Amino acid sequence: MARKSDGWADILQKVKRAADPETRPIDLFLETLEKAVLWTEAQEGWRSKHVHPSNLWRGVRWWYLYLTDTPRRQEDDPQSLRRMHNGIKAHERLDEYLGRVERVTDGRVRVDAIEHYFKVESLNFSGRIDAIITVMNQQYALEFKTAAANAFRAAQKNGPSSDYLWQAGGYTFATGLPVLFLYECKDNQEWFGCFPKAEAYALQVGPKLRAIQEAVTSRTVPPLCDVGCNTCVFQATCAALPVQGGADPRKTAETG
Repeated sequence: MARKSDGWADILQKVKRAADPETRPIDLFLETLEKAVLWTEAQEGWRSKHVHPSNLWRGVRWWYLYLTDTPRRQEDDPQSLRRMHNGIKAHERLDEYLGRVERVTDGRVRVDAIEHYFKVESLNFSGRIDAIITVMNQQYALEFKTAAANAFRAAQKNGPSSDYLWQAGGYTFATGLPVLFLYECKDNQEWFGCFPKAEAYALQVGPKLRAIQEAVTSRTVPPLCDVGCNTCVFQATCAALPVQGGADPRKTAETG
């Protein structure tokens, strides 16, 4: 099994070991978050703001607001803590599973990297892939997904949703590798794997990243997004900006 890098799971375990037993979960979460951010900046040199694959499905306008430090609606901290905890546990199971697969396949499946970091500097695009594996001499970018029973069955029947296909397209664009999704059902830990048909999405990633970059550089608000408005954390600010886009009025206000 490939050596793991210090990731969120490792940082959380270190914080837990050093914490007072009476430490509240939310304080534990905030300390972990702070240490993870510091570690990331020190080890990877990430920019404070970058385009990442998990939200690549969102519109150019959303990314413009994100990258220009627009005030956002704050997410519920206990909910964030729960998501992080569930994600850590799921990835611990994935690591264990990949280790077993390596052993029982006698090298036909090899784990080349865990939490593989990539960065396309020229387009401010970076992220982490759960694992890079080799199956019968072909490398894949492996992405692990957990889903409730209904979503799990829907993925088995219809394949990954469009937001996941954008993510897969981003991985292929950045690494040149095909993607393998490995799903786990939250209800009974059943597994299945699939190869998403993300080639068309991969072809759209470059133009989208360049459109985002151009909007941010010129401080031009892109037109209103056609997806994700109901879950957008920038709803309040976005509503005050031109629907069809144009010069950012905030720039005028800032410069007088």
